[in-house]
Amino acid sequence: MGWENYHLHEFVIGEQRFQPPPPDDMSPLWDMDDAASTEELALSDLVPAPTKKRFQLSYVYDFGDYWEHTIVIEKAEQLEETPVVPVCLEGARACPPEDCGSVWGYENLLEAIKDPTHPEHAEMTEWAGKIDPEAFDIAEVNQVFERWRAVG
Repeated sequence: MGWENYHLHEFVIGEQRFQPPPPDDMSPLWDMDDAASTEELALSDLVPAPTKKRFQLSYVYDFGDYWEHTIVIEKAEQLEETPVVPVCLEGARACPPEDCGSVWGYENLLEAIKDPTHPEHAEMTEWAGKIDPEAFDIAEVNQVFERWRAVG
C-alpha cells in the first residue's frame, strides 16, 4: 500500500484474527483478545497450497481509520525455487496518504485538492502534496515484492 506500517493492523481469515505482537513498551496496554500472533505464522501456513481454488482474507490497517482490504489469492502453486514472493496481477488507483482519515477523509482530501475554492484547499495541498488518485504502477508493486525476496 505504500504506508509506513506504524499503525495497528490485522489479518482476518474466516473468524480467526492475526496480529503482530505488541511493541515492548506497549505490551501491558495491548489486548490481542483471541488473535493469533503473526510472528508464529506465515501466509503460506494458512493458504491451502497447492490449490487452484480462490482463497480470500481481509487485511485491516489503522484501527482508527479502519482501512479494510480484501485480498484474493487466485491460486497457489508448489514451486521448487524458494523463497516465493507474491505477484500482483492487477490493481487500480493510488494508495491514499497515511493518516488521511479513512475513506471519507481521503474523499475530502481529493475534493479539497481539486477545488481551489475549497476552504481546505491550501492546507490539504500543502499537507499531501501532489496526488494523482488514478495512478497505479503494477511494475512498481511487483518490484517491491521482488525486493522482499532479497530480504527474506
